[in-house]
Amino acid sequence: MRPPTHRARAGARLLLLIAGIALTVSCGTSPTQSPLPAGTVDAAGPTVERDDSALEQDFRQSPYADLFADAERALDAGDWMGAQLALPQAAGTADVEFTAYENYIAARIAWQRGQLALMSDSLDDRLLPLLSDGLAVKILTLQRQQATLESRHLAAFRLSLRLLEHLPGGSADADSASLDAWHALQRLTATQLRTAATDADNEREAGWLTAAYLSRFADTTDDWHERYPEHPAGRFLASDSDVVTPRRVALLLPLSGRIADAAAAVRDGFIKHYFGQRAAGATEWDLIVLDTAEHASPRAAYNAAIDSGAQLVVGPLTKAAVTDLLTAAKLPVPVIALNRADGKAAPDESSLQFALAPEDEAAQIARLAFADGHRHALMVRPAGEWGDKMAQALTDSWTGLGGTIAARATPGSREAHSSSLAEALDLEASRQRGIALRRQLGQPIETSGRRRQDLDAVFVLAPTAADGRSLKPLLAYHYAGDLPAYATSSANSDESRTRENDLNGLILVEMPRVLGPDRQGAGTALRGDGYQRLSALGADACRLAMLGMRPDAGRGPILQGETGFLSVNERRQVERDLEPAVFDRGVLRRR
Repeated sequence: MRPPTHRARAGARLLLLIAGIALTVSCGTSPTQSPLPAGTVDAAGPTVERDDSALEQDFRQSPYADLFADAERALDAGDWMGAQLALPQAAGTADVEFTAYENYIAARIAWQRGQLALMSDSLDDRLLPLLSDGLAVKILTLQRQQATLESRHLAAFRLSLRLLEHLPGGSADADSASLDAWHALQRLTATQLRTAATDADNEREAGWLTAAYLSRFADTTDDWHERYPEHPAGRFLASDSDVVTPRRVALLLPLSGRIADAAAAVRDGFIKHYFGQRAAGATEWDLIVLDTAEHASPRAAYNAAIDSGAQLVVGPLTKAAVTDLLTAAKLPVPVIALNRADGKAAPDESSLQFALAPEDEAAQIARLAFADGHRHALMVRPAGEWGDKMAQALTDSWTGLGGTIAARATPGSREAHSSSLAEALDLEASRQRGIALRRQLGQPIETSGRRRQDLDAVFVLAPTAADGRSLKPLLAYHYAGDLPAYATSSANSDESRTRENDLNGLILVEMPRVLGPDRQGAGTALRGDGYQRLSALGADACRLAMLGMRPDAGRGPILQGETGFLSVNERRQVERDLEPAVFDRGVLRRR
């Protein structure tokens, strides 16, 4: 009979502790201490005492932090086996804190291995009130990470609030938890926010939910500020007096020349959204449109916009023009640039950089695959600059989460797709084993190929839909059709309206505009041509402009747009989070 594992022993102790607490409560007594007598120390270390005034006390680290430090360091380095070996031994009378710490380490090991059900089983919220602040924060942070990656946004919000109960007010960690709470709320629909506010357990939670609703779906927020004058969500909710709405907005685009059609699509998307909002009662602007091709430089076009009285400039469009403008002298009028500047120059504080950056999508499919429980991936990417950029973004996100790129295929052309995949999947070794077996048996037996078995997902960085159509069937041909395959929206970039049966099963991320309700139904309409995407870029640029020149809240604007969920990073770049979708019977559908 095998000896019980650390996790089995910890689980048994946890059940006994919970049963003991329940028995004490059922007998009508109220425990005033930890389940063990005050001052008791077993082989593992001291117990933790906690009273009802915990929120008023200083942040308290776990007395077992040093005992579990080696296991945590191993996990931070991605070494779950080392973490298991580093777990301290506990006496049979280990207390609640020690057992909960063991289970926390077990949950992190399960998370690192992609064992999601085992991770959930290892964490028990019922004991959080009995734990030190340090351990409670670790547990809640892990739970929130999982909820965020799995797009369980209401759960992530509530976990952030619970984190705030254990963090010192005004600390950097508390500010970060508040920002995470606000970000999670921005992902909820109006109905979800209203329902959650109605069902809220307390005024503090209701204040957060109401603030999030008003920030997106109401014309005024002053009543909220009167009702919740000291509420922490107030830092994210500008009062009416804080919002400075521009009276004149300039749109700078290259409306003549090589990319005139693309610029026109952006312009049309911007103007269509603007007039739609005006019809709904939004503040009216003077809108001027300038052709950057008619000016000597991007700065000259920008100066012309200022001379015309613009209080906000949207554009320019190309990467070169944005780099030229944003790396010049300080900008006296705010800019929403429609691309990202090259280089590592410090961002201009009066600018935002908003682009349809495919790197954002590469990072997102890494998060999506990790949330699905995959940890060892094959990455298929094209040779060249685009492939380098996408591979770097995906690798940074994937390995940062704890995933491993176990194999790579880098075909130099579409004709090399098959041979490159076969090499990455180690099929030649399988073929040689078959030859050796036939030689040994002296029989002309049939053998089938066998790919390497350490993979659990594939990232298909296909620059076009044609590349996706070539690569996805080849995975099945090379015995990897059972592996879930993830791609960016470029695999849905074809302007044709034919069904894409070759892409069936491919998981990707796509713009809400492409997956929007006005395009549901006849599945062949769910395609993502370039001009449609550029029109969505224009519409979302208008949304950002309509937020007004309000003081920054957290890291800047947060909104649900047609190009994705938009937030602003520390470099003043607008990052997009798209919607997961999957090709099913030739049609792209929300996942």
